[in-house]
Amino acid sequence: MKIERLRELPPAPGGSGPGASTGRAVVAVGNFDGVHRGHRTGLRLAREEAQRRGAECVAVTFDPHPARLLRPGRAPKNITSFALKAERLAAAGVERLVVLEFGEAMARTAPADFVCRLLVDRLGAVTVVQGANFRFGRGRTGDIETLRALGARHRFEVIQAPSVSWEGAIVSSTRIRRTLEEGRIERAAALLGGPYEIEGVVVSGSGRGHGLGFPTANLAPEGDVLAPPGVYAADAVLTSPDAGRFRAVVHYGPRPTFDDSFSLEVHVLGFSGEVSSLRVRFLSHLREVRAFAGPESLKMQLERDVARAREFVVSPAPEAPFRAAEAVLAG
Repeated sequence: MKIERLRELPPAPGGSGPGASTGRAVVAVGNFDGVHRGHRTGLRLAREEAQRRGAECVAVTFDPHPARLLRPGRAPKNITSFALKAERLAAAGVERLVVLEFGEAMARTAPADFVCRLLVDRLGAVTVVQGANFRFGRGRTGDIETLRALGARHRFEVIQAPSVSWEGAIVSSTRIRRTLEEGRIERAAALLGGPYEIEGVVVSGSGRGHGLGFPTANLAPEGDVLAPPGVYAADAVLTSPDAGRFRAVVHYGPRPTFDDSFSLEVHVLGFSGEVSSLRVRFLSHLREVRAFAGPESLKMQLERDVARAREFVVSPAPEAPFRAAEAVLAG
């Protein structure tokens, strides 16, 4: 998948103005945080439409999240780092990812100008795939009906992607953030369509885990961590120098038995080498962080944690309970 910044995009063939572009792109626009089941429904429609038209499947996303500028005190944490988001978009069939650097100028852009300058002049969109709740342009004044009207003017089609529901509520990034922050790891995985995961580089630690017989990799995560402090069963994916996936126990939070310093420590079962970076896929919450009487009682608890993590069986992703309405095609 090719990743480009907006400033790197050349004009689409055919010039500008209503109906002038001769480029062929099927475009989906959004933050795509988590690239969850709802996102993937729309992306599947975009991919299928691109194949039908012999066009390129393009996703457009924002960096940073618009809320970081518009509501800095209330901006949501990111479910995925940019690198993980890009990886999941590529897996969903996106051939080109266009990154919009969201700033004051873009925040002031009128919906009609956003469509003309980006979708028409730069991407040459023949089809745009969006959900019913899509908002764009200055003051979020543009919506799916605005997009349809502009599509008629500029001769591109609009496909309304269906919402995906589970247990009576729409699957959304907001719902997944809340579920993760509540510590409901397995439920979040069901909404995401796979485990919640983070990645980062391994940094030096105090060595206390090694002294207890449970050596840990101290992870400096890239981006946000939405899981609350606790001890978790996880899968650790080693990215260098020894690739592989191993079951792991993760401690995230303070270390009250020794001090109150905050850390993210990963004990990788069945692996004793050195790693410089890894990915952590959270599977289940095992217990809360708590203080122990001393190293020996902590060691006994770690043995129980490892046994539970080793025995944990990952449930297959529940497909049947999810429901999606039919997509609506509008010219």
